[in-house]
Amino acid sequence: MTARLYIGLDFLHLENALFYAEQCIAGGIEYLEIGSLLLKNTGFNSVRIFKERFPSIKMVCDLKIIQPQALEIESIARAQVFAVTISGAISEKNFQSCLSMIKQNSLKAYLDFRGCALSVIQNAMPLISQADAIIVDFIPRSHAIFQQIASMTDTPLFIHSFSLEENDIKNISNLASTLVVSIEEGTGLSAKETISKLKSTLSKTETQAEISQKEYNEETLRDKIRQISTVHICEVYRKPVFLEKVYPLHRFTKIVGRAYTLRVWPGEQKQVVKYLLEIPEKSILVVDAGGFQGNAVWSYLATEIAIKRKISGAVVYGSVSDVPHLRQKGFPCYASYLTAIPGQEEGTFSCNIPLTLGNVSINPGDWMIGDDNGIVCIPALQAFSIVDNAFELARSREPILEELAAIETLTKENIENILTRYYQGIQDFSI
Repeated sequence: MTARLYIGLDFLHLENALFYAEQCIAGGIEYLEIGSLLLKNTGFNSVRIFKERFPSIKMVCDLKIIQPQALEIESIARAQVFAVTISGAISEKNFQSCLSMIKQNSLKAYLDFRGCALSVIQNAMPLISQADAIIVDFIPRSHAIFQQIASMTDTPLFIHSFSLEENDIKNISNLASTLVVSIEEGTGLSAKETISKLKSTLSKTETQAEISQKEYNEETLRDKIRQISTVHICEVYRKPVFLEKVYPLHRFTKIVGRAYTLRVWPGEQKQVVKYLLEIPEKSILVVDAGGFQGNAVWSYLATEIAIKRKISGAVVYGSVSDVPHLRQKGFPCYASYLTAIPGQEEGTFSCNIPLTLGNVSINPGDWMIGDDNGIVCIPALQAFSIVDNAFELARSREPILEELAAIETLTKENIENILTRYYQGIQDFSI
C-alpha cells in the first residue's frame, strides 16, 4: 500500500489556486488543502467555490485554530469541507473546546504541528490520540519522534515534506500513511509535473499493508533493541533506568515489551494470575511486592498462564517459587529472590499504576528491556530516541572492538587511542 497524497495550496489568488487544484486532482490526490493565505485573502466564499468545482475530493481548510470560535467552525462546516486544522500550539483547554465544536459540526480535526518545535510535539502527546490525524514537518535525522508518535497511537500520521528528493519521499512513505506537499504560487514545477514525480517515487516504495502504523513502528523498535544491550542504553541515557536487586533467572535471556504494572502484598498470587488474563500479548508484567524475601507472588500457575497468554516476560520485585519449572519452560523472568515459601491470598492489589522500584520509576506503557546484565525501564515518550542513540553507539563500537581484537602487541599508545574513541562515543550519543 503506497502512501496517500495530500496537497496544500499556498496561493493568494483564487483563479490560480483553482487552476492548480484541477491539475492535482486529475493527477490522483486524496486530500486538497486550502491554505490560510487564500482563506485570508478571499474568505470562506472560496471554500464554497472549491467544493462546487470539486465535490468528491476530501477538502481540508487550513485554519490553524488556536482560539476556537463557534461561528467560524459553523461557517466552514456549511461549505461541506472534510476537515479543519488545529494549531499544535493550542492549549489543552482550548483543544477540548475546539474538538467539541468540530465534532458537533461533523468535521474531522487535524492537529497541525507544521512550523512547531519538537518540544511542542512532545508536550502535546496527550492530545494526539484525540485528533483524527496529525500533520508534522519532516526533519531529516529525526525519525525517532515520528516513530514515537506512531507507536503511541493509531491516529494517522501525515508528514509534510519541503523536498521532492526521492530519498526524502521514500523515508516519509516508510514513516507515514500520508505525504503532505505544499504547492506555492510561482513555483517552478507545474502541478502536473509535481504530482507525476511524487506518484513515480511513491510507486517504488510500499508501506506496511497488513499491520497498523502503531504496530509497524513498535516492531521496528523491537528489532533495534534486539541488536543492542542494556549496557548501551545505560551509557546513552544517564537517568536511573536500571533495576537493582532484580536478577535474570535464565542465561542468554533477551526480552522487550511494554510494562503492565501491578502492586500486591507480599505473597499475593491470586491477583497476579488474574491480571495475566487482562494484559495483551508481547507485554511484560511488572509486579511490585515491595522487594521482600518471603512468600512467593509468582509460582507454577503464573508461569503456565503467562506462557499460554504469550506474555514476553515478568519482572517480580519480590519472591518467586517453582523455579525449576520456570526454567524448564524457558519463561523469561527477573526477580529479587527465590523462595520455597508458598503464596497466600492477601487480596490487596492495585493495577495499571506508576511504580517506583528502588530508584527507578515505571509507568504503564514504558518499555522494559532485559538481558543477562539485568533489566532496564525507558520512558515511553523517549523510547525511540534512546534506542536510536544506543543503536548508533553500538554501531560506532564495532570497528573499535574489531581493531582491539586484531592487535597482537598492546602498547600504551594504541590502547590510549582505543580508549579515547570508545568513550567519545558515549559523549556523542548521550541524551
